[in-house]
Amino acid sequence: MKNKIYVAILLAASALVPAFATAGLKSTHEVAIGATPGVSGRTRAQGSIMGARNSADSVQYIGCRANQEIGYCYAKDKAGRAFMCSSSAPAMLTAITAVNASSHLIIDADGLGICRNLEITNMSRYVADVASPTAIINPPGSSLP
Repeated sequence: MKNKIYVAILLAASALVPAFATAGLKSTHEVAIGATPGVSGRTRAQGSIMGARNSADSVQYIGCRANQEIGYCYAKDKAGRAFMCSSSAPAMLTAITAVNASSHLIIDADGLGICRNLEITNMSRYVADVASPTAIINPPGSSLP
């Protein structure tokens, strides 16, 4: 009788495993572009790589790329507002290398298009259940290598 109870408990517990295996906090932060809160003359782009990738439209993108000398960050929201900034600051170039498919980005640029702030949050909540795109997203028509 005890063996039957253990088997019943084991079967009931194993039925719950798929629910726990697919559980987890998921966030899809689509791209938003606007003024940087509290800082005059700056523009902010924010959103997650996968939020842009998995959006219902085919317009959104966000990401950064860098070589040894200069880095660029790009974004476009679903309304078609575009954002681009660049920086040659070593700290910015180092930060850009941390961008990946699980990144949520907050990018601030001044009126000259210079990246002044890059906040990167890499968390499992920003990764989708589909194949990940490359971490670096080049906007359509980009002439950058």
